[in-house]
Amino acid sequence: MFQFHNHFLNLQILEYFKLKILNNVLSCTIISTFFVAGFTTPVNAKEAGIYLHGGATYWRDLEIPEVIDPAELRDSLIEYEIVDSRTRPSIAVGYNIDENWGIELLYLSTPKRMLSFNQVIEPGDADDLQRTLTWRNTVQHTTYGVNVVYDIPIKNNFSIFGKLGIAQTSHVVDSSLTYSGRTNPVPEALYGFVEEVDTEDLCGAIGARVPLKNIFASLSLAYQFVETSDGRESSFEVAIQMKF
Repeated sequence: MFQFHNHFLNLQILEYFKLKILNNVLSCTIISTFFVAGFTTPVNAKEAGIYLHGGATYWRDLEIPEVIDPAELRDSLIEYEIVDSRTRPSIAVGYNIDENWGIELLYLSTPKRMLSFNQVIEPGDADDLQRTLTWRNTVQHTTYGVNVVYDIPIKNNFSIFGKLGIAQTSHVVDSSLTYSGRTNPVPEALYGFVEEVDTEDLCGAIGARVPLKNIFASLSLAYQFVETSDGRESSFEVAIQMKF
């Protein structure tokens, strides 16, 4: 049994390092392709006019939603997890005034995050069994905003850019209760233990842009941030921007 356990553990370690190496190779490939395209494509990285921006945003670090009153949970252990993919779509539509200035409307959302804890119900006079209630709150933020975009051309086919704007970040909290094997939704106002508010605050990004050959489009890599009721959330985005 001991030898089997060691073998299983070694397999897990091996798989972990395989995934880590694969992720590093993919990251290097994407970055290398980005810069090779930028220095070999003889067109401008940014063209004046209306554009549509679509990307994949990876939320690497996310703050734990704030609990309303920890004392009411009676020192219960709170479990926290990301319940869907850390990669979410990001969309924007904008207008480039010239090769430097632009303005855009954006939409993005964070992954769903779940907090849960168990509450033990002691036996009563009519029931000699100890029962457990499981409370769950799932939180997701959605952001709509407007950015001013400024590009600094480094070469004719490569530029770095910055974005700064105001965003409205709203939230959705779903509450549920599991008891005796049954899970039912409950009103947030009655049973919710996660404190969330809608916010209106800064959003922004900094990144680099290269054109795609023979089409009116560019590829960009960016670090971006938005403010939420949990604090500042940051992410990395890979996107394509098409001019119309």
